[in-house]
Amino acid sequence: MRDDIKKALEEMTAEPHPGVRNQLRARLAAGRPRARHSMSPVVPALAAAAVVVGIVVSALLLGGRPPQAGVHSAPVAISPTPAPAATSTPSPPAQPSPIPTPTAGASLPSFQCSAQAGGRPATMPVTEIDVRVGTHPGYDRFVIQLNAPVPTWEVRPQASSTFTQDASGQQITLAGTRGILVLVHGAGPPSNGTWSQDVTGNPTIREARQIGNFESVFSWGLGVEGSGCFRAFLLDSVPNTLIVDVQSP
Repeated sequence: MRDDIKKALEEMTAEPHPGVRNQLRARLAAGRPRARHSMSPVVPALAAAAVVVGIVVSALLLGGRPPQAGVHSAPVAISPTPAPAATSTPSPPAQPSPIPTPTAGASLPSFQCSAQAGGRPATMPVTEIDVRVGTHPGYDRFVIQLNAPVPTWEVRPQASSTFTQDASGQQITLAGTRGILVLVHGAGPPSNGTWSQDVTGNPTIREARQIGNFESVFSWGLGVEGSGCFRAFLLDSVPNTLIVDVQSP
């Protein structure tokens, strides 16, 4: 510790100015009397040295360093780095499958001119996600795609293209000379609202329209030309889809 104190004193003290020493020598040579009760110049020097030593010792005991004149350290504010905002990737909406096309050599039901039915009671919420109409050699195809397995369904032919809307009871007449009524039981509201389509250029299905959505029953009316015979079935290659093929004239 003594070495540290000595080193600190040497760094903090400097040699007196030469002019001070010359003045002191001149006064001593002149023999000027000093005040009888004046304080010896050694006392203030010793007091100042004691103060310096005390500061140095306190700094060393506290593990610091003696202060340096003219040097001031300002505190530096450190701003926290903001964490990146969490982003959520939205789920893509359900995309309808393309309209099924017949497969060469596939075994399809025969056309009939009477009512057909099938399916099982719904075990989960079912809604329509897409309805489409397409044409193929020998028939036009009506497709209903759902978000779950197709529940109980019915397809009924009728002699005219006039249908009764459910639940208003109003009459609506579609293009064509005959009609086919398609019912899906145990289904909720459609995801795309009331659906209708005027089919231009198709030889058989001339117009298709949703005519009911009441008490968990979807209903669609098809205005058709020709005999009105059809085949209704589920296609294994396109799940959750009911297909109605209407025979062309």
